[in-house]
Amino acid sequence: MLAIFTAKISANAQEQKQDKPALMYIVNGEEISDAQVQELSKNNRIKGMRKGVSDEEKAALVKKYGERVNSSYIAVLTLYSDEEMAERAKIPAQIVEAQNKAAVTQKEKLEKESTVIQVGDTAPDFIVEMLNGQKVRLSDLKGKVVLVNFWATWCAPLHDGV
Repeated sequence: MLAIFTAKISANAQEQKQDKPALMYIVNGEEISDAQVQELSKNNRIKGMRKGVSDEEKAALVKKYGERVNSSYIAVLTLYSDEEMAERAKIPAQIVEAQNKAAVTQKEKLEKESTVIQVGDTAPDFIVEMLNGQKVRLSDLKGKVVLVNFWATWCAPLHDGV
């Protein structure tokens, strides 16, 4: 009877839906729709995007749009001005593509350099306490197969910029 009860709890837990926080796009202090974001993206008008807002910005948005702001992720988009778009139109597409590729390559390089351990590096020595209290040092296991399983859970913040 206990197994049936446990199975019933699991089934109910799987049936419950988790509401995802809404995503609000803000441009020049105004909310825009997903369709508008798609159109801006298609026309290469988006200059940048910042996730989250300051407390002051959030207070202003709550005042303007109500409490739904508190349960939303907020993305603030910066758009190219008409003048910037005109300048960009003068640049041949190949140069723009090369600049974008160079920016991506630079970002990847910085990410690799910022990683403490690189592919092929020897693992740093560490000690782990097993469930039975025994302490095991990685270097004591040299020559043996070692499987290290790191498991973590990350939850997106529900408040601004943290």
